[in-house]
Amino acid sequence: MGALRDAIIAIITDPDLSEDEKKAAIRRAKCRAILDALAGQVPFTIQPVGYVITVTAMSEVDGNLVSTLEATRLGVPVVLSNPFIYVNPPLMIEDPQGDVTRSFTDRNGVVHTVNYREAPLLAYRLLVIESVRDAWRASQQ
Repeated sequence: MGALRDAIIAIITDPDLSEDEKKAAIRRAKCRAILDALAGQVPFTIQPVGYVITVTAMSEVDGNLVSTLEATRLGVPVVLSNPFIYVNPPLMIEDPQGDVTRSFTDRNGVVHTVNYREAPLLAYRLLVIESVRDAWRASQQ
């Protein structure tokens, strides 16, 4: 991992910040990483199978990533509750070759290990796709 990891380590080790200030600074750094990765690219369109999703605006507000979306599913508009506010958005994606390893124990006591890599742009796009799919599913109930 690169600059983001270094920024987060600097925040965590800053003795002049309270725990709440550290959490807020980390949230802002994560939002900034996504916004920087998309600098000059908004609006942009994502086209997962069956959908056309356009991110029309993005900003950081109080350490949260705020996005305005438009979407269609098979040519029919998807009803969305804009803006979407992402608190503590993910910055990593699962990757067998990733340099970040997480281990967890399931209910049966089996330990699983998963590798991740830092990919703010891809992680954000996956988050947007899931948000639109959830909105479409909710509209079908």
